Amino acid sequence: MTHQLPSGEPVSRGIADWRAAETNAVDWLRWLGHPGATSTTGGADGGVDVLGDGAFAQVKFYGKAIGVQPLRELYGARAGNPGRLYFFINSGYSQPALHYAEQVDIAAFTYSVVTGRLDPVSSTAWAVYGEAERRTEVPPVQVPLPRPPAPAPSARPTVEPSRRIIPLKPAGVPGRRPEPDTQPEREIIPLGPQARRARQAVAGESGQHPPRRIIPLRP
Repeated sequence: MTHQLPSGEPVSRGIADWRAAETNAVDWLRWLGHPGATSTTGGADGGVDVLGDGAFAQVKFYGKAIGVQPLRELYGARAGNPGRLYFFINSGYSQPALHYAEQVDIAAFTYSVVTGRLDPVSSTAWAVYGEAERRTEVPPVQVPLPRPPAPAPSARPTVEPSRRIIPLKPAGVPGRRPEPDTQPEREIIPLGPQARRARQAVAGESGQHPPRRIIPLRP
């Protein structure tokens, strides 16, 4: 049968007697990784008070520190079966008892009679408790960071595109050189002797020079 591990520590409860102590131990064993753990004794001071899913546990409700003998009884009650040994007590352990727990790898815990909360006291207990904490730890919620606002569009100056000025060609007949705006230079060629005499005669009568022939120069 498959059991689901609890996601959080057992609820806080006051421990007034051995029955409440066993109920508290069952809840904590399930949290520690044995979801099928259950009470087996039905009475005080049994050899194995809680059993299930590879766990063998002894639970004590005492008024003084416990000695090594109950831990030896727990080790013998397993009878060579595979599984982890747990010991729960409210009043603490004697030094020989703690030494024995280290020798045989018993996960030794104390519990509070006010809240029922466990405190590991052996190296095996610390290892088991740490594994349970890592297994049931709630991962942090990843909150996405707000995106920064988009920058306001900046006003850009209006720049006219560069222009290329191409001069217009003068109108005219294709393939023909355009005529200049000014008149070509002209050369005055004097007339021959006969024309000169006629010019002088006209000038004697009218006091004016006769017309001259003007031949324009070639460009």
